[in-house]
Amino acid sequence: MEQLKIHIIHTILASITMSLYACQSPTNTTPINTWEEGEYIPAHRTLELLDTERNRALNVEIWYPSAESSSRGESVEYFETDPEYKESLIQLLEEAPSECTTLQTNAIRNAPPAVLSEPLPLIVFSHCMNCGRYSSFSLAERLASHGMIVLAADHAGPVPFHPSSEGEYLSSEQLETRAKDIQKLIDAALDAQLFDDAPELKELSIDPNKIGAFGHSFGSVSVGKAAQEDNRILAVAGLGAPMDNPLFPNVDIQNLSIPIFFILAQEDNSIGELGNDLLRDNYESANPPVWLAELQDAGHWSVSDLCGLTEQFQPGCGDGERHSKENEGESFSYASVSWGINTTQRYLTTFFVATLNDDERAQELLNDLPPIEGSQVTSRLE
Repeated sequence: MEQLKIHIIHTILASITMSLYACQSPTNTTPINTWEEGEYIPAHRTLELLDTERNRALNVEIWYPSAESSSRGESVEYFETDPEYKESLIQLLEEAPSECTTLQTNAIRNAPPAVLSEPLPLIVFSHCMNCGRYSSFSLAERLASHGMIVLAADHAGPVPFHPSSEGEYLSSEQLETRAKDIQKLIDAALDAQLFDDAPELKELSIDPNKIGAFGHSFGSVSVGKAAQEDNRILAVAGLGAPMDNPLFPNVDIQNLSIPIFFILAQEDNSIGELGNDLLRDNYESANPPVWLAELQDAGHWSVSDLCGLTEQFQPGCGDGERHSKENEGESFSYASVSWGINTTQRYLTTFFVATLNDDERAQELLNDLPPIEGSQVTSRLE
């Protein structure tokens, strides 16, 4: 009998302990892992957006979360729908170094969106000079897998990197055009004009209080200018170029009072050491919170899926010559492009989940980012 009493007491105590633990535990006990792909399958679709005020037609790519379980991934050539442009891209892809250029996507084209109970964050991507809307599709896919909508437009027309294309020029006028493209994408996403020709995407609901932007190279300056002029953008990231620089004096980093994340390639032979020093100055001058990640042995296109596709996009692929301080002229091999992209995926996803979703676990990770071999992160939080 005494043993039975002891057993009953132990059972009651265990039940009370478990109840207390359940009360103290957060409702969602699933740890967020912004270091890896999220819970959704990334999907994407090509759309056309007409800006009647500027008489400008934009090819747009949208990435979004899906619950589709069919096989995913296709050749990059399918980003181009026009047969002539597709053939131009195919020729370049056939000659591209497979160890550098990303040849396959990791998303499902035209898949139905996941049915979600809450509106989603929106992130706009601005591509590098004469790159194209899909130049960093791996970054967009990762963000979509974490329940975000990503939009990107062709600022410079179709296949601007092909030798026969006119492309765009580095000018204040083109910067203005790019910034207006970004603002138009936000407008069209919020009022659903973007989905006029894709009614199945009207199920996607965007939270107007969760809008961010990121850009690579000229795109970094573009999102900086857009964020300076459009207070709907609440977090911004710049890759491989300073947002504020002497070429474009109408962008002032101190005019931004939102979270900023910079990614710098230490062996960036495109903007050079002068450009990297300006990027570091941007970090020091920006209003906190601000982060700076420096990628060792990385070139200008080490974070881009188009790295190595053309001679212009070569820096970041294979072997190069160092230009970083105290290492000028040394021969070296660039870090793998897959590492550059994966590292950037981790930083960007953590940044946007933390700043746009106000996710406490992501915020804790962002404020104390774990080390990644080959990179270093500094931050100014206050």
